[in-house]
Amino acid sequence: MAKLTKQDVAEVLRSMNAYYQPTAGKCVATPRQMQLLVKRLQKYTKEVQSSRVAHPVFSDETRWALDMAAWQQRLDRYVREIEQVPSAERDTKAGCIAIYRTVTAPLLDGIYYEDLPGINFNKQELERMVSGEGHPGVDVATWFEGEQGNFRDHPPGHSNPKPPDVVTPFSLGNQLIEYRDHQAERLRLFWTDLKKSARELAESAKSLFRRGEENAGWIGLGLVGAAVLVGGGYLWYSARQNKKGKDTRALDRAVQQPRRLPRGAR
Repeated sequence: MAKLTKQDVAEVLRSMNAYYQPTAGKCVATPRQMQLLVKRLQKYTKEVQSSRVAHPVFSDETRWALDMAAWQQRLDRYVREIEQVPSAERDTKAGCIAIYRTVTAPLLDGIYYEDLPGINFNKQELERMVSGEGHPGVDVATWFEGEQGNFRDHPPGHSNPKPPDVVTPFSLGNQLIEYRDHQAERLRLFWTDLKKSARELAESAKSLFRRGEENAGWIGLGLVGAAVLVGGGYLWYSARQNKKGKDTRALDRAVQQPRRLPRGAR
């Protein structure tokens, strides 16, 4: 298994915008292209999950685990929606339009036309989704329609702009790496401090012995032994906690709000 590495979420989003923007009246985000995208997102999500298993720092009850479970549900839905498009429309404008509300809009534009797991919506957003009418005060993107390559505003009845869902697995992967590295650094510093304290206690004990204070010297050695036992106990406890995945302090890093997209459909 390749080691999970930190990803530049902003760069991922810029790359997606640059590639999937329509050019010369041509829709790029076809069902076939989007199917390729979601397959790669599935692959990266599996890599993140595998890294979590190899380095168990999040239990099933943490915010991170709940966000991962919700993301996988959304990703499965994107896959199903694309699979429903007839093969004859996989590379057509009609195919682009067919998956815009359910796949392209949430993944690339960060707007939702339905209540999906793990996404927080306010009352006004949910009302627009039900009615299919209206745009929020701050809106994004346009969609592609028309035989002559003309553009028009995307359909109404959607949520406020949110971070495009395409960055979610990369954000989850970054959180996992940051927390794992943070825990490793804490353990390293603990062991460094413990060894330093043990050396200082040993030097103090030697000094007491040299002054003939034998009883005090034995007390000093006893403190050294106690420090080593405490340190060993801590390391044993940390290993068991990591193995069981009981550490519940997750990082809730907000994904940076994407830039406003240029007008033009997917």
